[in-house]
Amino acid sequence: MRLSSTTPGEQVVIIGCGMTGVSAYLQLVRHGGVRGVTLVDPHEPGFGPAFGSAHVHALCNTPAGDTSLLPDQPDDLCDYLRGRGWPHDRAAFVPRFQAAQYARTRFLEHRRMAQARGITTRHVRERALRVAVGPDGGYLVHLASGGTLPASEVLVCVGLGEPIVPMLMTPYVGHPTFVPTPYPAASMLRAVEPGGDVLVLGSRLSAIETALVLIDSGRRVVISSPSGELPAVRTRLARTGPAALLAAQLGGLPGDLPDAAMDREAARLLIRAIRRVKPLALRRQIVGDGDPHDRLRRETALAEADDAPWQDVVAGVIDGLNEWLPLAGPDRAAAFMKRHRSLIGRYVSAIPLDSARRLLDAIDRERLRVRTYPAGIEPTAAGGWTATWEDSSRHFDAVVAAAGNHRLTLHVDGDALHLDGTSVAGPLRPAEDLRVMIRPPVRERIWLVGPSTHARNPITNYLHAAAGQAGTVFVNFLDQVGAPV
Repeated sequence: MRLSSTTPGEQVVIIGCGMTGVSAYLQLVRHGGVRGVTLVDPHEPGFGPAFGSAHVHALCNTPAGDTSLLPDQPDDLCDYLRGRGWPHDRAAFVPRFQAAQYARTRFLEHRRMAQARGITTRHVRERALRVAVGPDGGYLVHLASGGTLPASEVLVCVGLGEPIVPMLMTPYVGHPTFVPTPYPAASMLRAVEPGGDVLVLGSRLSAIETALVLIDSGRRVVISSPSGELPAVRTRLARTGPAALLAAQLGGLPGDLPDAAMDREAARLLIRAIRRVKPLALRRQIVGDGDPHDRLRRETALAEADDAPWQDVVAGVIDGLNEWLPLAGPDRAAAFMKRHRSLIGRYVSAIPLDSARRLLDAIDRERLRVRTYPAGIEPTAAGGWTATWEDSSRHFDAVVAAAGNHRLTLHVDGDALHLDGTSVAGPLRPAEDLRVMIRPPVRERIWLVGPSTHARNPITNYLHAAAGQAGTVFVNFLDQVGAPV
């Protein structure tokens, strides 16, 4: 298929229409200057596997005031919820299904806006495999079905890759009582007998959400991970005051600092920022290593007493590291993140207070335990599983992998950007303006937005960051397509 036109803005293709893709679409329609937009995704706009969950305990991990699709309108989700009789303040952690419905509603509103402006919109329910340089200077998006779509510009808004299957369970993929992903939740629940005992592999956000859904439906759960640690607990996420100052200070650090100096300067700025929020010693606002149940109880109490001032600078850590670490280069940035993986994992991905309270209630009712990974898991003749630890063994009716997803690895081969995640050369690092370089020094009209930019921006699985990236892309985009319509 030959492109009918290579005019900038003639046919923009957005690959992926989860929250990031919808944010990009909204901003594109508002900017105008395009004639047609095609979204490529098997799912409905806004309703990806995780956000498609209808369960009330599946909460967004960022508050409503930080979950806007439009970076210049931070209260947009709050306004949407209030307008539909679901009043929430900016600090509330709302159910994911409400965020998905918000995204769907805004998409439909902007599709009508696009139609009124003469911009065509279509949704192709397929998976894109690669973006190749096409004839006459345009692009061809190759689909899993074998078809192609012409494009004048491409925005790659894909999320994460395949679910992580822990090594303990790789021999049992396909077993009827092993669930390799908890999404969608309805499919997981159909695979687990009511009233049964379930081993959930993982202890971060996906695992916690999975455990709460299972417990609410009458199952008993053991959460298990290599660390046996749960995330910390928070009540809010602020981007003003000390958080904004910390982001600016981290972002202003030179990228050529030696590793020891990088760690020292980051720690110094972080501690100073926390003290600006509340002059409380670190030992009084965080809980060190210990029994995960007791640690959760104590951290919940700290959050309830508003004695966790670290939570008011977490957003500054996210924004500052995304600004600073790209200056250090991909290898040193990756090494920094690896050195501080435990701290970043516990505090950047801290859980809402409501989720912590529900976990504690389940622990008190003996419906939930948290443990390290078992030494072994074996299927039983009756169809269940036996998990063995050093001090005990236990029967489970089902095992659910909720260890998160692999980061999707994109790569350039020849004259194409490949989206299938099979590269052995490492993740693709986009240019500073998030542009993909296929034929250097040609400035391609392909940009990455959101989680796919992880090789440049280390913490990208936040809508705030992705929406901001989309806004940055359109500054460059408008230089090519002209003024808004």
